[in-house]
Amino acid sequence: MNVIKEITKINELELSKGITGTSASWHEKYVTSSWCYVGNLPTALTEGDIICVCSQYGEIEDFHMPRDESTGRSKAFAFLKYEDFRSAVLAVDNLTGTMILGKTIRVDHTDNYRPPKEKEEEEGKEEEKASKEAEMDAIYGGGGSKKTEEKPKKTFGLDKGVDLFKKPGEDSSSGSEDDGSEDLDNDRFGGGGYALLDEGEDDMGEGEKEKKGKKERKKSKESKKKHKKEKNDKKSDKKSKSVKSERKRGRADGDTSSKKHKK
Repeated sequence: MNVIKEITKINELELSKGITGTSASWHEKYVTSSWCYVGNLPTALTEGDIICVCSQYGEIEDFHMPRDESTGRSKAFAFLKYEDFRSAVLAVDNLTGTMILGKTIRVDHTDNYRPPKEKEEEEGKEEEKASKEAEMDAIYGGGGSKKTEEKPKKTFGLDKGVDLFKKPGEDSSSGSEDDGSEDLDNDRFGGGGYALLDEGEDDMGEGEKEKKGKKERKKSKESKKKHKKEKNDKKSDKKSKSVKSERKRGRADGDTSSKKHKK
């Protein structure tokens, strides 16, 4: 009760001197804290009742009312934090000395108040959860539901990848850089697929690409001609061998008939 009288007396003195709301006011000592102590409360009041009374002077950001662990009964005081320090000043000036259910309540500034340990742990968990969700959003583009680590993507294109036509034991790199992806087993694909172009083709100009295309087409035509010629040569050799064999057989038959005639 003495504290309530002192607060009321100081406020009246400030009003008479005209220093209310200035840097000379006694409230400025607590400008770094928006926490308020609310004491001499009727034990019948709930947390919601106290918040309803005190919120008429500003938005309440945090609230804590200790209760007896065995009975759950209110200990007749509470701590609340306003969003704005100016709201705390209004609450102290206007609510101190107010009668609620026959009891004169006290509202005063409190400096360096810290919530109970359990409350700090809960806040720490919430911050940790928010940090993890932000990290997941950064990795997966906003989903935040995937918990596994992001696997490196396997990128295979025309300029780098695995030669699906390589023979067992051959080096499939052929000038392509190692992009960190796993090598694909040639047997897995059965040797089928598209031929991969040499590395650096994307950097070629249109003229160079056209020249390279002409060379490849020319080389393909020459290869086909060579293959066709080899095939024709084989056929000619086979035909020639067949003719020679028939001639030998004819001569042998002629000699046999001549010998029979002489006899």
